[in-house]
Amino acid sequence: MAGSPQKLLLLYGCCGDAASYLCAAFRKRTWQVVGCDVNKVSCSPGPDHFVHVEGPPLLEQGDKVTSDLQPIMKQLGRTHFDAIVNLSGGFALGGADSPSFLHDSYRMVSNTVGTSIICANLATKFLKPSGLMILPGALIALNATPKMLAYGASKAFVHQMVQSLAEPGSGMPANSRVMGLLPLVLDTPTNRKTMPEADKSNWTPLEDLARLVTDACEQPTSVQNGGLYGLKTEGGKTKWTEVNVI
Repeated sequence: MAGSPQKLLLLYGCCGDAASYLCAAFRKRTWQVVGCDVNKVSCSPGPDHFVHVEGPPLLEQGDKVTSDLQPIMKQLGRTHFDAIVNLSGGFALGGADSPSFLHDSYRMVSNTVGTSIICANLATKFLKPSGLMILPGALIALNATPKMLAYGASKAFVHQMVQSLAEPGSGMPANSRVMGLLPLVLDTPTNRKTMPEADKSNWTPLEDLARLVTDACEQPTSVQNGGLYGLKTEGGKTKWTEVNVI
């Protein structure tokens, strides 16, 4: 195409509840999307290019994604992504005495911690200087989460990682930025199924999530490097605000 090349997004977790909304939002702004996911579930609209991610262990998954991205980048005639967004995650209830605690912890570590570690490593290889990476946190994980221990602990790991990646010596590309996206509750089919009786008036619509993420990726300087941004919807209006963490 004439003029500047299309901007390029790496979307990790491209088959989740919010993925199609992000793909649509980025496509509307003429971005190309390369998606990675452990599932092959089709979503419409989906990514322009797809990398099937093998499940745990971490090392094999990270190595395979790195290898599989290289021919795609060559095909596109590109060396770097303009932005990397991780939408992988999940949810788990229960404390340390829950019968499923070990299983839930393994799942949350794989889906949230592991994917964020992989994205951080990919950023050192594929994120352009001045690009943006967004990792998945949670507002509730700024405090103790005894009744959702595995979930809260995995998100707290990501919060610390975001702050560390923003510091000198982390290995991130020059002038790049990393931020944590900390929703309160997203209005997803999974959350509606998990919490059918909950008041949904202040749940964040996925369209709003997609709009804010797209805005940030188009203007990385609009967010603070290492910032954790709480995402809330009140009175039908959604915004994110940087939260203070001691």
